This record gives sequence, structure tokens and C-alpha cells, in this order.
Amino acid sequence: MTPEAPPELGQSSSGEGLNFNIPTGQDAVMWGNEADFAAKPVAGTLSAVKYEVFQTGENSAIAGNMPSIKFEISNPATGATYTTLVYTPDNSASNTWTSIDAKADTGNHWGFTGTYFNTGTDRCGINGSRCTLTEALSKLGDDAKFISAGVGKGRDNAWHGAIRSLTIANTTYNFTAAGVLASN
Repeated sequence: MTPEAPPELGQSSSGEGLNFNIPTGQDAVMWGNEADFAAKPVAGTLSAVKYEVFQTGENSAIAGNMPSIKFEISNPATGATYTTLVYTPDNSASNTWTSIDAKADTGNHWGFTGTYFNTGTDRCGINGSRCTLTEALSKLGDDAKFISAGVGKGRDNAWHGAIRSLTIANTTYNFTAAGVLASN
């Protein structure tokens, strides 16, 4: 068997996507976008939320070990002036690209960070009873606005894989060797 050539900078071992190498559970990585989202209203914006993930077998051996889609939100109406809405799905198939439609996911995979959302059992807290995207958005005030949107892997377990694209509303961010290319 011929060893695989090392990936180019910014590419996964499969030759495409944004390579994430998180060596330990103490490390984290995030790709984010403030330019397209800062101060944009949350209401009505998330008509589509999906991404493509390359998950290795080593990652799949740990339950719940997937990268997350994250939205930083300013939300003064609820008493939580800042929160992050986080989507973390069940593990995907190993050693292949998998498209995950976070908006259509009917599982309880969405949760908010912060004390306000995590003190009530009905608030979709990330450390408590997570919920669907529809349920999560119902917990926000009408004046909730984005600060940023992104995809990443937090401090829980090591993870080695890649993200090929992230779609939010009508824009897809493709992670390529030439950089992040947005298309509508």
C-alpha cells in the first residue's frame, strides 16, 4: 500500500474541505464569519442550515463527537444579552463525506449557552434539555440579532476530520484550497 501524500495547507486528507485537527479535548477550533452576519436579525434568516462533514472512524467511536454549527447572538429581550446557539448532531458515517441538514433535523440537537438559557428546563440550554431549531428560535426575542456564524469543534474530545461546506440561508460557504468561496 502506498502511503497517502500529506494534504495541502487548508485541505483535508480527502483533498478537499477545511481540515480540523483537534489533538486533545483541551483544544478547539472555529471558522467564523462576522462580516455577513453582524447585526442581521435572527428572525426569518435561518431558512437553510446545513454542512458537509468528513468523519473518521476514530471520531465515530466516541458518541456525540461531531463539529458544531454556532451562531453568536445578541438577545436583549430575554435578559440574556449574549448567547451562542449551537447545533451538534449525532455522529455521521465514518470515512466518507456526509451532508447534514441541521434545519430539518427533528432531534434535540440545538442548545443555547449562558446562565439564562441553562437555568430553566424549558429554555433549550446546551447543558440541559436541548431542542429542535424551531423550538430554539421560539425562545429568542423578536429583536435578537446575529453577531457571527460559523462551524467548529469545541473542547470535549479530540477530533480529526474536515468540513467541506456550510450553508446558511441562501449562501453556501465552500472551503477550498483557494480559500472560502461563497455562492448563492
